Amino acid sequence: MTTVAFFDHRSFSEGGSEGGSEGLRSFSHAVMQSCSHTVFLYFVPFALCAEQLSSPTHPLSFSPPPLFRVISRTTEESFRGYSITSPEIARKLNVTYVLEGSVYKSENKIKLFVQLIDARNDQHILSEKYEDDMINIFELQSEIAKKIANVLETVLTNAEIGKIESKPTQSFEAYDNFLKARFLVNKANDEQRVDINKQGLMTSLKYYEKAIAADSNFAEAYAGLAGAWYNLCAWGWYKPYYEGVQKALDFSNKALKIDPDCAEAHAVKGGYHIYPEFKIGEAGRELQISIQLNPNFATAHQWYAQLLMITGPIEEARVHIDRALELEPYFWLVHNLNSWIYYFEEKYREGLDACFTGRDLNPNSSDNNWLFVLHYVKLGEGEKAAKVLHDRFSRYPSTSNYADEILAAFNESGIKGIFTWLIDFNINRPIPLEGLDGHPYYIAWWYAILGDREESIYWFEKAMDTKMKPLQYFNLIANNPDFDILRDDPRFLAVIEKAGLAPYHTRKAR
Repeated sequence: MTTVAFFDHRSFSEGGSEGGSEGLRSFSHAVMQSCSHTVFLYFVPFALCAEQLSSPTHPLSFSPPPLFRVISRTTEESFRGYSITSPEIARKLNVTYVLEGSVYKSENKIKLFVQLIDARNDQHILSEKYEDDMINIFELQSEIAKKIANVLETVLTNAEIGKIESKPTQSFEAYDNFLKARFLVNKANDEQRVDINKQGLMTSLKYYEKAIAADSNFAEAYAGLAGAWYNLCAWGWYKPYYEGVQKALDFSNKALKIDPDCAEAHAVKGGYHIYPEFKIGEAGRELQISIQLNPNFATAHQWYAQLLMITGPIEEARVHIDRALELEPYFWLVHNLNSWIYYFEEKYREGLDACFTGRDLNPNSSDNNWLFVLHYVKLGEGEKAAKVLHDRFSRYPSTSNYADEILAAFNESGIKGIFTWLIDFNINRPIPLEGLDGHPYYIAWWYAILGDREESIYWFEKAMDTKMKPLQYFNLIANNPDFDILRDDPRFLAVIEKAGLAPYHTRKAR
């Protein structure tokens, strides 16, 4: 029987505390799920301050045993505000146990109330109160973790006990700043993301730096700083790009010098090996190490899935994106990536469902718009594809005059009319929007969808002569099924070779 633990924290800030009049705060939870009969659960340390809206789940160094998965706090948020019993939550989440916690902080003192509930019958099997100085929060975490593990009759290995008892830092000030940074990066005080934006990433830098200033041997703070720099560059929010990603590499190396088992630092190195280095083998090794060290680190699963979209096999990419979705069910980017992998698997109805989920979480994703178009086209629903493009053009004054053109093109020539119009637009009237900026790669792609081998090859060869390519799409050509009509053409094989993708070109021509 699969066993799951779930916990939620709430904190009351009393007079004189950092929370001031903030009153009741909502705190995060983690859901841990075992593939066996036992459950290991660690209670987490946290810092309370006015800038934090919720507590963390755990720092990267506190990885659970491999049999467990940790789902982000946002899963619990879906139940907030509803009158729902523990058995009902258990049924919805497929869990066995519910662990609830309350946190009270006053000045330098902390009180915790912990209740473990057998959700099958709504019976309390543990109810404990803990009180200590804030400076001893790490020891308190270890004590609670061992208590829960003992109640659930969990047999822990020496390595697992070591992880429970380990401290990410000796400095509470360093850890407090680390948590502030983590919240700003992920919109949640855990390693699982809810959203990502430029302001949060930029502001997180100073808190990671403060954490490092308080403890220069705090490996996770260096790794977090590396991750923030890498994401700023990957999203185009920091330039010059190479300066920023070099910072990411330097900080990840510093983290690994302190702690060779720092999962996030290995993931950032893996990301760096993909872009900008394009050292695929090294990237894969680093990401696999990261996942091995922390199987619950969703970012590593996401990045590895993206790497596997370049190299294949797509079946393995599916495994890792499914894992990322379990861990981050409310992060729109993961759902978009899920849709892309469905597209590569040629499961267009499932891909469309993922599109809807991604759009609901972030209606402004341009990547999501193209996903809708492509899936609708593959399903033969050209009118819906044209409507998506029409709506996208209508959204901006600078492009609204093109909206009716795409509908007219579809009404005249169907799906072929959509891509003929897109090709003409890219050649003759490009605008600085993804898929419409005139890059030869997009024209080659649209011709391939139309089944025109000669024109697609022609524009592919022109794309190879450009200095800048849309690598997030171009590097996927070895596994994108849209190019199967080209795979036995020597000219396309030359493109594959020149792009450094020959080792991964295993799909057959169709």
